[in-house]
Amino acid sequence: MFIVTTYFKPEQTISFMNEPLKTNNELSIFKNTAEIPEEYYKTDPDKCCDLLKVIPTKQAIEEMKVRCWVTGLRCTECRTRTDYKEVEERDKGLIKLNPILIWKEREIWQYLALNNVKVNPLYNEGYRSLCCEPSPIFRMMKMKEQEDGLGQANVEENVEFIQNH
Repeated sequence: MFIVTTYFKPEQTISFMNEPLKTNNELSIFKNTAEIPEEYYKTDPDKCCDLLKVIPTKQAIEEMKVRCWVTGLRCTECRTRTDYKEVEERDKGLIKLNPILIWKEREIWQYLALNNVKVNPLYNEGYRSLCCEPSPIFRMMKMKEQEDGLGQANVEENVEFIQNH
C-alpha cells in the first residue's frame, strides 16, 4: 500500500496521514521533493500536480511492482477527472480502480459514518475536499467562506480559477 503526498499538504493532513504508519509496516509514503517555481500552482497547476503527484505515483507503482491500484478520486472534484472511468487500464497490465469516482458527497459521508472510518480533522473545520494548502481550490473547499477569512474579491477570483482549471 502507498500514499502519495506533497510538501504543500496542511500539517493536519500530514499528522493524520502518519497515524497508519505506526501500525502498518506495509504502508509507504511517496513524495517528490524537487524544487518547483514559486506559485507554480497558479501559473501551471496541471504541471504542478504532475510533478508533485503523478510522478511520485508512477515511482510508487514501479518500485512496488503494482499491477492494480485504488484511488479516492471523484469526477466532481476537478475538471481533469471528467473522462475517468471506475475501472481503467491506462498502461498495459496496470489496472486503476476509482471506486468512488461517481459518488456524491452525501454518499461519501454516509459510507464513512456507517463504517466508522476516521477522517482528516480538517473536515471538522469545514473543508469539503483536501488538496495542497496554497492551492485556491483548497481555500475554496471551506463550507463557509467567512470562516476562511477570504474577502468576496478573493472568493470570486478563486471560483474563476477553479472553473478554468
